[in-house]
Amino acid sequence: MNDTEVEGNQADMGSQKKEANESLVPDVEGNTMKILIASDCHIGYMEKDPERRNDSLTTFEEVLQHANHHKVDMILLGGDLFHSNNPSRYFRYHCMRLLRQYCRREEPSPIEYVEDPRELDRYNWIPVKSSLLTHQTPVFSIHGNHDNPSGLGNLCSLDVLSEAGLVNHFGRSTSHDAIRMTPVLIKKGQTKVALYGMGAITDKALHVLFDKGCVSMENPPGGYGTWFTMFVIHQNRAYRGDKEFIPESFLDEKLNGSLDLVVWGHEHDCQLDPVWYRNKFKIIQPGSTIATSIVRGETYPKHVAVLKICGKQMTCLKVPLTTVRPMYIKNIALKLAEHRLNPCDVDINSKVEEFCAAQINKMVSSITRDNSQYPKRPALPLIKLRVDVSGGYPPLNKRRFAQKFVDKVANVKAHGYDEQNLIDFTDKELRSKAGRARANRVVPEILEQKKEFIEDAVKETLDKAKGSKGLKVLSSDVLVNLLKEYVVNENNAHPQLVDIVMGQARNFLQDTTEEKFLEDEFKKFRQMRKDIQGSEIDRESKLAVALTKRTTKGRKSADSVSYDYQMEMMSGAGPSTSKRDRPRPLGRPKGSGRGVASKRLKPDDSSQITTRRSPRFSSDSSSSEESSTSKQGKSGATPMSSDED
Repeated sequence: MNDTEVEGNQADMGSQKKEANESLVPDVEGNTMKILIASDCHIGYMEKDPERRNDSLTTFEEVLQHANHHKVDMILLGGDLFHSNNPSRYFRYHCMRLLRQYCRREEPSPIEYVEDPRELDRYNWIPVKSSLLTHQTPVFSIHGNHDNPSGLGNLCSLDVLSEAGLVNHFGRSTSHDAIRMTPVLIKKGQTKVALYGMGAITDKALHVLFDKGCVSMENPPGGYGTWFTMFVIHQNRAYRGDKEFIPESFLDEKLNGSLDLVVWGHEHDCQLDPVWYRNKFKIIQPGSTIATSIVRGETYPKHVAVLKICGKQMTCLKVPLTTVRPMYIKNIALKLAEHRLNPCDVDINSKVEEFCAAQINKMVSSITRDNSQYPKRPALPLIKLRVDVSGGYPPLNKRRFAQKFVDKVANVKAHGYDEQNLIDFTDKELRSKAGRARANRVVPEILEQKKEFIEDAVKETLDKAKGSKGLKVLSSDVLVNLLKEYVVNENNAHPQLVDIVMGQARNFLQDTTEEKFLEDEFKKFRQMRKDIQGSEIDRESKLAVALTKRTTKGRKSADSVSYDYQMEMMSGAGPSTSKRDRPRPLGRPKGSGRGVASKRLKPDDSSQITTRRSPRFSSDSSSSEESSTSKQGKSGATPMSSDED
């Protein structure tokens, strides 16, 4: 495949196909800045697989080789250089070795770093070291969600490479309440580039910051008119749930700056053809340099971009990567007539196995023919065969079937832990029936509402319900919050919410002695529950989730925590007493834990050892003594007599 050039100059604003009408920017000597752009290298991916552990290093070396071949002025990475925030020594060593080998240059770097004192004031460190621009091709990178800063000092692997003089780590935020980005200013001749970056942040948290207007940009010196502004971001671009992605409109409507180009990392499918957003700025998506999952989006060809900037104009050159391990995905349905498989045959299992093996062999043969054009490509491909067994066909044993292709396919169990199966079986007819059954159980009013998010429809349905179907005590807002918690973190806190409300009801009605007043008091309690405000809703939701985690980790139920302690937690100030003075769960004596109770008792109080467990077995003191003696006999200890005391 030849290098493909994608033009990126200004075009007719009314035309939908702008890229086809743009002309190539002339290369002005000394004013054109060349930048190689890549993202999501994931160095260290599949490090426990001897067949695939070096794939990321091989492709990263090819990226650096392309930078040397095209004689770029700098390298820009869009995050996730490493697959882990604590990579092994093996991958850190080879990453540093490759950077030193390919980023050295004989002549000084033609680009100039313009120091901005605002960087030191805001970050307490300067992300660019002037020494890296002398005889070296500088590398600029933000961190991703895989190699994000953490732990003591809030550091990551990019900080280690930065101190070693190999990478310029920029785009790191020091505050969780507000983000104000200061640009990295780079100049070559008359071309000036203002480089903004934002390392990976939780999508939901960043979404909230954008909504509050807490994300902003510092203006470059002299304003945006003379600077080509680039913004590197590493977040979800595609919709993945409520506030689980960053809409492109946020970069236009909620940022106070002017952008020319957005480099979007994190998404692995390569989309290097510049796309206009409302005729205001362009977006390119480099994609990953290595496939980390066997899905359709990873099968598209991988590229890196060579960006040429001259003034306010740009061109984008797509350079294919030839060392990426090939991948092939195929879907088949056994019930199609062309396969001529009868589910009623006696030996249908062997026929299905032979048919699936033949399909995989065909894919391996086709990829082997293509590998002849790319000698550096790994020999063993990644293959996924999805088989629809609807119609009564039997599924096969996946592991036993995959052992036939140990020497032909890379993603099998024999080559390390299997993250992606070679073959998957599914019954679409059964799944469709189950889906229809689930849909019939859903409240019909929810399906009729055309809401953007399902939680809005659920809340509206609960609020409108009347009579026996309506909520009398529970709050719809709290139920919706716990629904989100269950979907995102799989924490089912609804039972704990019921326990909390029941505890409130008992506490509210405990002073009512006459039965004839119970109904009136309970109506007052309902009204009180109906009038709870937003802060109380949040505290009640958090308390239910906290009790769920307490139940899971501490093996305690929500009832085991006293009501006063629950109310103290809901007050927002937290418990006022120390951990030792907090109320203990019901039925658990002080000092009981994982240790042996006898260690906390004096020798003359040894009779108290069995008082906690004896009521469970017998009320007779003799049985208690026998159980105590048997325990001491098992542990090898000699019972203490009264004379010895």
